[in-house]
Amino acid sequence: MNLDDSAKVAREIEERNRKKRVVITSILLCIVLIAAMGIIIFFIKYNDSKTLKLYINGAQRQIPSTLFVESNGVKYVNINNLASLLDINYTKGKYLAYDEDENSCFFTSLHEVVAITGGETTYSKFLVDETESAGRARRAQAEAVAYGKNLSLASEQGTEEVHPLKYPIQPSTNGFYVAMEDVPVMFNIIINTAEPYRIRINTASSLFKAAYNVVSKKGYTTISYTYENMRALLDGYMVAGESGIKMGLINTTTGQPIISCKYEKFVYLQNAKEFFVYVNNSCALFSADGKQIIKTSEFDNIAVLDQGKTVDDRLYLVRKNGRYGVLNREGQVIIHPEYDYIGLKPEDFPRDSTNKTILSEVKNTKVLFDKVIPVKNEGKYGLFGLDGSLVAPIEYLGFGFMYTSEVMSTVKTPVSGQSGVLIIPESLGIQGIVMKRNEGYGIFDCVREKLIIPTNHSEIYKLLKGGVTTYYIVFDGNVMDLEQYLKDNKLISLKDTPTEKTATNEGTVYNEPVDLNGNTTVTNSTNTNSVDNESYIQYTPTEVTNSAGRTPTVPVEGRTEENNIPVETVPLN
Repeated sequence: MNLDDSAKVAREIEERNRKKRVVITSILLCIVLIAAMGIIIFFIKYNDSKTLKLYINGAQRQIPSTLFVESNGVKYVNINNLASLLDINYTKGKYLAYDEDENSCFFTSLHEVVAITGGETTYSKFLVDETESAGRARRAQAEAVAYGKNLSLASEQGTEEVHPLKYPIQPSTNGFYVAMEDVPVMFNIIINTAEPYRIRINTASSLFKAAYNVVSKKGYTTISYTYENMRALLDGYMVAGESGIKMGLINTTTGQPIISCKYEKFVYLQNAKEFFVYVNNSCALFSADGKQIIKTSEFDNIAVLDQGKTVDDRLYLVRKNGRYGVLNREGQVIIHPEYDYIGLKPEDFPRDSTNKTILSEVKNTKVLFDKVIPVKNEGKYGLFGLDGSLVAPIEYLGFGFMYTSEVMSTVKTPVSGQSGVLIIPESLGIQGIVMKRNEGYGIFDCVREKLIIPTNHSEIYKLLKGGVTTYYIVFDGNVMDLEQYLKDNKLISLKDTPTEKTATNEGTVYNEPVDLNGNTTVTNSTNTNSVDNESYIQYTPTEVTNSAGRTPTVPVEGRTEENNIPVETVPLN
């Protein structure tokens, strides 16, 4: 080998070594880059895991800055924000009242209205068939997609349910705040916060898909598409049947029957966790665990007349052959089914200029002031006590001041829209109702259970002036202030009665709204709860349970079977 060949070999060896060095360097650089990317990804995922995220039916949603706060160890949700996320309409003011009460509002969905007032420890749900909302068609279409068909309402239009709250509703400058554990039933959702920094909300429509998957595997082919029964999904129940029209109550976790499939119809009472069950033209009442509370009887229908202070105090309206009566919790007859109507009808109340009913003074049209039950029979009216005693004979011509054509020509101060049932509010010192007999008007005191002002007065009415409601009574042509009249004649029956005129926004009123982001304290004397030391919630693994203590089947994204219906369950207890 000559020198030239030796040099060439040396160069080739050096080139190979250089290439090896390049390859090794490249590999090392890739390893470094991969490691760096891994570290970056780790930190991104770590930071992401520490970022609060919200999912509704599996889809991530932007979290409004005021959605969650914490006060005195209680986690609160801004229900105005939440309603918007759930496509539920918000309206300021009392439901069925034409006012702009800052301390009240209501939320309207396709079949339900949720009415709240700041500072209260209860709220009302009204079952309705939404007909006037601009978003009805859109929501109806979404409902049809979610359930496979549109739902129907079984209850009477406008049926009211009263729901308790563990903590008072807190008004603020950002909206109304409700304790997180009180929100699920309010908006028919399940909230799961078992994962740190992750909030997963599932609506009844998403629960339906998972529940249907469970019960269909057990051979149940008929599903109840009644709206009230869909709300039972939150508590782990589905009304379903094996074939035909015979239905039962099924546990959505196990698929096992709680109430056997031999009934024609179920209607769920969400606030009591009970079911009206119908068969052979009669009705019974069952608890959700399958216990029969009121046995199948001769009554054609049963409905809740009064929620009562406790479930045991609950009263039920029954119908037999077109006549109405009242049962207690034990199924005992309180008022025999002998009457044309029980309660007050919406058409009996005053109407506004658009002919809409005004019910702002009445919480329950069936039981006034939680004390007396109005009845009607053969054109005459009377009142029963809650124990079934007749406290006002059935001989009155109506409740309230009626503006007939003759009266309108002689009335001292005619008020358009105020003809009809007239309730005397507690702010005047009594719980009263105006009653008519012959051609005169008097006032029945529901506390004393007697007529305290005889029916020989020509007019009893109210006027709204300067934002203040004033009640008047007329006798022998003399117009008198009713509040002063009650005081002068020592007819006050309630203690601690306000002495000032009644403002139009009756009920609980806050002098200053609670701002959960601004350390403001409630100033209303009727509510001693205060909110201070507020801060945004830093979530830890906790859970909001459903009140029935069940574990509904909740879809979790990423876990599906061949039919693409989520089936994994998320424990809520």
